[in-house]
Amino acid sequence: MSQPIELKLCELIGLKRKIENIDLTALVSSQGPDIEVLYLSHQHPVLVLSIYEILELSELLTGTFTMLELNSVIHKFIYRKFS
Repeated sequence: MSQPIELKLCELIGLKRKIENIDLTALVSSQGPDIEVLYLSHQHPVLVLSIYEILELSELLTGTFTMLELNSVIHKFIYRKFS
């Protein structure tokens, strides 16, 4: 049973880097199980992800950082417009 994990921004950036550094080709071509074990930090549990979960998480993180960037752009625009 999975439990939600709360991450700070720096931890989220670290997770994104770890996901980006996974060699999916090597994972698929290996004869072992197609899973990756990620250690987030001493405060969080270990993540055990399948290839499909890695791809989904990668897309989710891309969308998350796009929304954070968009939020920053909107905030700057509103601040300049009304100050």
